[in-house]
Amino acid sequence: MDYLRKALFLCAALGASAPALAQEQTEGSKPRFIVRAGAAYLHWSESANVRSNSQLIPGGDARLSNNKGVVFDAAYFFRPNMSVALGLGIPPTTTLSGAGTLASTGRLGKITYGPSVVSVRYHLNGLGPVHPYVGVGGTYTLIFNTKDIGLKHFRVTDTVGPVAQGGFDIFLDRRFGIYFDAKKIWAKSNAKYLVPGPNGDTPGTARVTLNPLILVTGVSYRF
Repeated sequence: MDYLRKALFLCAALGASAPALAQEQTEGSKPRFIVRAGAAYLHWSESANVRSNSQLIPGGDARLSNNKGVVFDAAYFFRPNMSVALGLGIPPTTTLSGAGTLASTGRLGKITYGPSVVSVRYHLNGLGPVHPYVGVGGTYTLIFNTKDIGLKHFRVTDTVGPVAQGGFDIFLDRRFGIYFDAKKIWAKSNAKYLVPGPNGDTPGTARVTLNPLILVTGVSYRF
């Protein structure tokens, strides 16, 4: 899949460049790379404008099931207190359900997606082993698969949007540490589908506001 190929390419590029960069560092200098893996919880702040035959359904809304998963990120420090990072996640699956005046429709479909975030972080040094940081960046979420449940031919578009980030690393020694990270994402997606009925299928669309909050805790290694 495109998402996994990009992730493998990034890991290979980082691995190939690390020895040369490490050779440039003087003894006692700070590590330039940090890689992290953690357990994530994603909470959606969703809402939707739902249309049937191009007509807005009053009070129609949608809900997405929150997700748990595993995420990874890799950062390069181009200055002692500045880094650029790429974060990826193992693709989770969320379930779309009707809400508001559409609550009786129940589960409508499933979406498997691959999240990615690129950000620039500012790190506050000088606090011993604790290194707080804030960051800004962007997200691109690739939709891998959709599955029909109450709908037919359910499709969702990929999403892009801005990201705000904050957290802290706690280094247990020169190499290993633990971390906590929070990201707020603002993004929207478009959905298309057919609603089956006794007189045939009715086309429908939805403009879905996603705006998830992602909380992560895990382990880190710097080199």
